[in-house]
Amino acid sequence: MNQDARMTEHVIRRFTEQGTPVLTVHDSYIVKFGYEKFLDEVLAEAYTMLTGQEGIKSTVTGVAMNNPQSWHTQKPPEGSMIRCGGYERRERDWYCYLNEVKYGHLGPMPEVGWVPKGD
Repeated sequence: MNQDARMTEHVIRRFTEQGTPVLTVHDSYIVKFGYEKFLDEVLAEAYTMLTGQEGIKSTVTGVAMNNPQSWHTQKPPEGSMIRCGGYERRERDWYCYLNEVKYGHLGPMPEVGWVPKGD
């Protein structure tokens, strides 16, 4: 009955072993650019393990196929996504936490759309 859940469990396990994040959405998977072939291999492993048969068809959709530029044509228009108050509070808490860890004090609050810069 729960074959799709068992396949997803296998995908999560294999990606975790590699130290690579994978996001599951129902029966779909979102992976970092460059990991599409690995995902195909892992899905084929899971399919064979569960069914005893070989051969699975997977489809790459969305911002994929090693084409980061497609994000610019598929992303929502600027301003179409509104942050809720809960998100803004969590973002502010995270920013404060980062400053305390990094500098030992709270720094200035970020502007809307703030993205942390790596050092």
